[in-house]
Amino acid sequence: MQIVSKERGVRRIVEHIGSAHSPEELAVLLEVADTEIHAGQLAFDLSALAPAKVSAARR
Repeated sequence: MQIVSKERGVRRIVEHIGSAHSPEELAVLLEVADTEIHAGQLAFDLSALAPAKVSAARR
């Protein structure tokens, strides 16, 4: 498994993660690759976008 970037139609191997010989090994490699791809990214707090609850007293 490899992490690849594609820019202007040109593919470039970013990192070689490893080879899987079973579904279990593939699952581990997918998790490692996902962690590498998202390293350093912050999570976006979607709860801040939820509409505020309006109380019955504010009619």
